[in-house]
Order: sequence, then C-alpha cells, then structure tokens
Amino acid sequence: MNLYIHQLQFINCRHRCKPSKRENRQNGNEEGSQEGTREEGSSQEGTREEGRKEEVIAVNQQQGNTQRGTLQSVPLSVYAGSRALQNDYTCWRGKRGREAVPLNAMTRRRWIAEHWDEATATIVGSQAEHMARVLRAQPGMEADVVAGGHVFHAEVAAVHPTEVRFNLIAELQADPALPVTLVLSVYKFDHMEWAIEKATELGVAALAPVIARRTEKHLAQAAEKRIGRWRRIVHEAAQQSRRSDVPLIHDLAPLASRVRADSGSTRIVLAEQERTTTLRNAVEEAVAAAGREMPSLEIAIGPEGGWAPDEEALFDANGWRATSLGPRILRAETAAIAALAVVASYLE
Repeated sequence: MNLYIHQLQFINCRHRCKPSKRENRQNGNEEGSQEGTREEGSSQEGTREEGRKEEVIAVNQQQGNTQRGTLQSVPLSVYAGSRALQNDYTCWRGKRGREAVPLNAMTRRRWIAEHWDEATATIVGSQAEHMARVLRAQPGMEADVVAGGHVFHAEVAAVHPTEVRFNLIAELQADPALPVTLVLSVYKFDHMEWAIEKATELGVAALAPVIARRTEKHLAQAAEKRIGRWRRIVHEAAQQSRRSDVPLIHDLAPLASRVRADSGSTRIVLAEQERTTTLRNAVEEAVAAAGREMPSLEIAIGPEGGWAPDEEALFDANGWRATSLGPRILRAETAAIAALAVVASYLE
C-alpha cells in the first residue's frame, strides 16, 4: 500500500511541478510553451523519470516494500483457497507429469462395454482405439463402465490398440430409462437422426422405425441401410448422456405389422385430428391405472404430412388411443421430443 501511495504522490507532483510559460521565459527558455525543443524536452523528461524511479526504489527499500517482497506477501485466504482446491482433486503421474484428476464420480468418463462377465468388462473397436490412442489410458485409470444395463466403478486392467479390459469394482446407482417405445415413421434422415439422438438423451427405452403410407419412396428404400447408423447414434448419445443402458433400435417394419403386434403397453398415437384428448391426459390415466408400478407406453408419431385416413382407422381398430400435443402443427422431430418431455414430467 505504501508503494502505491508514493507512486501516486510522484505522479501528482509531476503534473503540479510542470514549469509554466512565464517560468520558462524567465529561465531563458523562449520556446517554453512547447517545453523547449523536442530533443531538449525529451532529455529533460528522461532525466526527471530516472530521478523519480531512483527515489521510488529508495523509499521502497527503506520500507521493505520491494517488488519481490510484495509478491511474497500473499494473503492467508489464497492459501486456504488452494488447500480447498487440492482437497477436491487427487493427482496421478502420467507422461506429462502430475495431473489433477477430480474425485467427483461425475467427472469420470463412461464407457459402454461390448463384452462382460461378473468381474470384468471389455470395450472394443472405436471406443478402445479412442481410449488407447487419444486418451493414452494406462492400467489403474478409473472409469465408469456400463455392462448389462448396470453401471460399475471400474479400473483399467489392460490396454491394447483395439481392446481395453476393465476390472469391475463396485456397482453404482443409476437412473432407469423411461419405459417408452417411440414408433417413428421414416422421414428425412437428417431430421430423423436428430430426433433419435435427442430421444436417447431424454431416456427413451426403444425406437421402432416403420414405413407409413406417406413416407417418401426413396427414403423407404434406403431406410434399411440406415439401421446400423441409427444404432451407432444411440450408442454415442447414451454414452454422452451418461445413461446406464443403450436404447433398442428395432428392425424396420411396415406400419401395419407394428400396429397389429401384441403388446402389454399403453398404446398411444399422436393424431392431428384429435382435439379432445391430450397426451398429458392419456399419461395421467395410464399412471393412475398402473398404481404403484411404472406404466409402459408405446407412442406412434407420423411422417411429414401426417397419418393417412386408413392408417388412423387401423390404429383405432387395434386399440391405440388417439391424442394430441396441442393446437399447433409440429414437425415430426419436434413432436417426438415434446412427447418424451410430457411423459418424463410424469414418470421421473
């Protein structure tokens, strides 16, 4: 503090002690209004600055306030904060030296195992390659591993370029998926894949792609080849959203076969023409009917252009309940996300 006070004093003195035009003329400085010539003014100013620096250093040395001393005078609150930060982290030695690793389990990466038994789990393919080559995993590194619908605190046991094996330490508590199957009529692939990804993040249990009357012909022909891609999307989305399972992607099927299939779930179809029964009311009734158990739902969402009249009759004949998401007309992908949000508000 004393250092800053003295510096301010010298700065103020610099402005107060600036010679006036009259004083410059008395001292023989005819060009005093411009502080002499530029060369003389700059040399005089440099002399003044050097003098001030020497005085400041002298004052600081007398008071023990050198720059190094000031930096060493760290408040105790800083040390307290650093100790609190260390308590939240543990350190492990890697190729780059000591690195801080958060102790909170939420910060551990989560991997979905392809193979597992009671004591171990293994990831292969792109997951293993990323972990081995990009993350440079080493034996002893901790992670969360999803195996058989359960989440385990695990430790890396062995690392290979195409395979990483974990030792399962303890099972962790995990939230179950929403007991909802989305029946999606195939529509534009980029929009549909976005809906599949977001439905996975929201907790859907399964997705069933179907071919409806108004599904575009070229999309219907190419949809079968997209099943593998959709399964990779849900796998990555489940890992990113830290799910304890991966949604099931059913094989592509005609709408009629899906509608007529046996099911123990409450079956709901979103229909534009329905105005009296909302999805919210249908979910409330399903929850009340299930009592203490969690109701299982199957929700069908139509393609761009909606259901054809004969498809609506097919739903009605097979016990599907028509509901609405409200007075607005939604895109198919928007309807899928809105429907899951409504269901989640009651079941979670």
